[in-house]
Amino acid sequence: SGTIEIDGQDVTDYAPDKRSTAVVFQDYALFPNMNAGKNIAFPLKLRHMPRAEINARVEELLCAVKLDSFSKRRTNELSGGEKQRIAFARALAAQPEILLLDEPLSALDSKLRKDLRREICQIHREFAQTTIYVTHDQSEALSMSDRILVMNEGRIQQYDTPENVYNHPANLFTATFMGEGNTLPYSIIPRSLVTSSVDSSRFVYQEMGSSHCIFFRPEQVMITLESDVKKAYDLELCNTLRFADCELVCADYEGDRWALEYRFEKNLIVAYSPVRPNGVKADLSVRLDRILQFNEGKLVN
Repeated sequence: SGTIEIDGQDVTDYAPDKRSTAVVFQDYALFPNMNAGKNIAFPLKLRHMPRAEINARVEELLCAVKLDSFSKRRTNELSGGEKQRIAFARALAAQPEILLLDEPLSALDSKLRKDLRREICQIHREFAQTTIYVTHDQSEALSMSDRILVMNEGRIQQYDTPENVYNHPANLFTATFMGEGNTLPYSIIPRSLVTSSVDSSRFVYQEMGSSHCIFFRPEQVMITLESDVKKAYDLELCNTLRFADCELVCADYEGDRWALEYRFEKNLIVAYSPVRPNGVKADLSVRLDRILQFNEGKLVN
């Protein structure tokens, strides 16, 4: 339970049509007995706007969603992407204070989702519309948001910019939820630390217990093959965690990169590489300033 406030005004008990909000659903929720133009016009007719103003607004919104000539199209003649554009235009029609998007792209294919992401962001900027976008797709959240609010079991975990949520997560849940990562026990530190400066000071105190762990992203892992051992030292791999003699156990091609899974002792470490390594053995290194520590799920400074 709780309250809903818009600009400081409690609207919890307001009827939905009195809250000055509009919703775009995952399943479009278009009226099947109306064509595209009438679907967009519907909330304007409820407000008894003059017909000329309604027609002008419908034309403006169809242009905004790049469906200028679709006003007379029946909903069963529209593709999934076109239906979602019409639903988006209808939500904008009455100029709500807040636009709510409930996983609006989840039913669409990958290519169309990416195209509509860009269009939604463009319309958001054009109309200067306050928008709350609910998604379980981390890439959508990172690419579309000005700020991200991460929730778990109804509780706010972090509210920050996409860059900070990804690179400086407030807790272990946020770190693992917002993208691929490696979580290793803190006890691995003494066997892997390579340092010659005070950069290591935050890593040398006593382990806090079994829930004390370290975390780093796959793209932060440097891969050095056995044949390049000298190169590793030439690259100044001091002030790192260095996992020696790791065994490649899995290599998945993802189009623009390889996702590589290495075994170090009893732990698995994921690393990204633009090419597939020739050998099955490699040393993995991670800069200390890229590593986060968590204890009982909370960030350790």
